[in-house]
Amino acid sequence: MSRVYSSSGDDLSQVNERLNKLEYKEEEIYQVEIPLTGWNDTYPYKNKVTVPGLEPGMDAEVIGLYIPPTGLGLDEVKARNKAIGCLMTNGSEDAVVMNQITFTAFKKPKSDFTVILRTVRS
Repeated sequence: MSRVYSSSGDDLSQVNERLNKLEYKEEEIYQVEIPLTGWNDTYPYKNKVTVPGLEPGMDAEVIGLYIPPTGLGLDEVKARNKAIGCLMTNGSEDAVVMNQITFTAFKKPKSDFTVILRTVRS
């Protein structure tokens, strides 16, 4: 339980009450490569990827596309941008399981790509 005290003697009971209601959430960021292989052949397209450290019940959100600072040509960067654009929200309760996440797409991506994944654990 957290307590905040004032050096002036002010009553901080409301502040303390709010602090005690805060829920601690642990956030982690992952770089996850989604390979071209692994997508099923029918809509909705799904690809289950291994990500060590993921646990059931984690909230996971793709927050961006990872493009390495060197080594990719313009055509490859464009292809990866198109690929991430194929992803759609996966509201399924079983999207995140122990050490794996399932990505869902409305269109089958045509290249490997790497996403930045943010997870939150309550």
